[in-house]
Amino acid sequence: KDIPVYEVLIPMEKVTEHKNGKARVINRKIFPGYVYIRMDLYFENGDMNEKAWYFVKEVQGVISFIGGTDRPQPLTDAEVEDLIRQTEEVADKGSAPVKVPPYITIGGTVRIIDGAFANFDGVIEEIDVEHGKLKLMVSIFGRSTPVELEFWQVGPDEE
Repeated sequence: KDIPVYEVLIPMEKVTEHKNGKARVINRKIFPGYVYIRMDLYFENGDMNEKAWYFVKEVQGVISFIGGTDRPQPLTDAEVEDLIRQTEEVADKGSAPVKVPPYITIGGTVRIIDGAFANFDGVIEEIDVEHGKLKLMVSIFGRSTPVELEFWQVGPDEE
């Protein structure tokens, strides 16, 4: 009772996870291992509010604080604004930036590992980084056929 905690923030993002050929959207921490708490940890005279300190310190999973264990260091207003900006940027995009695997290059050959064309090789014609997709030309029955896949559906060509 009378613990001066006003807000608790655990910045999260929605990401698409692929497992066994199925995609599902999960929530993932943007800054794993960090919980941000808006609270009055210090009195106006600079003394620490021991009740507030122990309230947070005794939460299961709390290991340490920014600034050390003896005297936690509050974030500056600029640091808080930057944290909020980063969180909003990720939320606006809906997920973290898509990483392009090094074997995905225009003109490069990849092996399809998932979907109707699994085990076929294809030559990359287009790469859509924003959506994590690529367009391949796959030889099927002697004809070059365009196939659109997501990055996770292809792997490096082992030949």
